Amino acid sequence: MDELRQRQFNDKLKHLQTIPGCEYKMFKDILKPQFSIPLTSEYIDKINIGIKECKTKEDKKEWDVLIKFQSEYPLSVTVGRQIKFLVINNTDNTVIGMIRLCSCSRRSPLDNLIKWTNEVKYDQGLLQRIANAQALVPTQPFGYNCLGGKLLANLTTSRELLDMWNRRYESLYGIVTLSVRSGCCQYTGLKTFYKMNNIVKKNVGIERGVYFCELYKNTFQLLRNESILPIGNLKSVKQISDEWKVIAKKRLLKLIDENKLKTEPDCYDKYYKETENPFFD
Repeated sequence: MDELRQRQFNDKLKHLQTIPGCEYKMFKDILKPQFSIPLTSEYIDKINIGIKECKTKEDKKEWDVLIKFQSEYPLSVTVGRQIKFLVINNTDNTVIGMIRLCSCSRRSPLDNLIKWTNEVKYDQGLLQRIANAQALVPTQPFGYNCLGGKLLANLTTSRELLDMWNRRYESLYGIVTLSVRSGCCQYTGLKTFYKMNNIVKKNVGIERGVYFCELYKNTFQLLRNESILPIGNLKSVKQISDEWKVIAKKRLLKLIDENKLKTEPDCYDKYYKETENPFFD
């Protein structure tokens, strides 16, 4: 968020916080107009991806409201380490998506995969070397029009984002995440994440896929404390963005040919039906 946008946001936020139902108004009046809406392949060519760590109260509030109206499922409360990120198109200062990395659960299907002992996992602190990508949510219609979810997933493995985490906590060796459903999803076909198995989340009653990303060639050795130095090079945000643009343009042009391109900001009905004032009047 640049300085001018930050001041404008802060002024509007102070005003909206005095009004009942301010989150709905904040989404409609401030955040929705900032959504990135790719309509042409030329727009995708000009996208300049930036990742911003949410440090201020205003940035965190913006992230919380965005995720509430753009995520299909409400996020569970996180205890422990976490960092929230906003993904921005620096070319036109629009919002592309939200990412949240947090502590990995003590109970996870990773134990058998890594062949962990409790001594290594807990006593030596190797559990802290894995983060849970609890939110990888593109704004809509960016996600639909140009495979924004795949972009966000790969951005979690970028040097820049991991450096932000590593400056605050221990360096990460791997990332685990859940898909919205067990079938085809934003992780399908990615080289960075592979599917481990399916689990049923009790709070939503839907089977979801478990995906894991090895950040280095020797991730498992690092997690078992059998190796000290990571092997392999992380990609930069620009490298990831350039690779994504190839598939994003193919997706967008296909939607144009089929007359299926979405041209307006979107959100999940279950939230805006709770208020008398619809978002899209």
